[in-house]
Amino acid sequence: MSDPHTIILKLYDAGQDIETIADSLAISTRQVYNVLQKHRPDRPRKPRACTSDIPRMIKGLAGQGVKPARIAVVLGVSRQYVYRHLPEASSSNG
Repeated sequence: MSDPHTIILKLYDAGQDIETIADSLAISTRQVYNVLQKHRPDRPRKPRACTSDIPRMIKGLAGQGVKPARIAVVLGVSRQYVYRHLPEASSSNG
């Protein structure tokens, strides 16, 4: 029988997705990712889509004059996260 790393790499190179590989070999997705990180470090990765409404809410609250520290408390995020999104809010206001 082949080495599990070889099987993972063959399945990945054949176009299988991570979850399918893990399920077919009865291993965790983390194990598959570890093998790919070691043997295919430059593999292309899909960009993550922004699915959060928080940046939009930050802009809305900032537009109402709410201070960044208060926005962070209200939304349950860090002040750094709020400040990261404030330049976008101020640039869209003029």
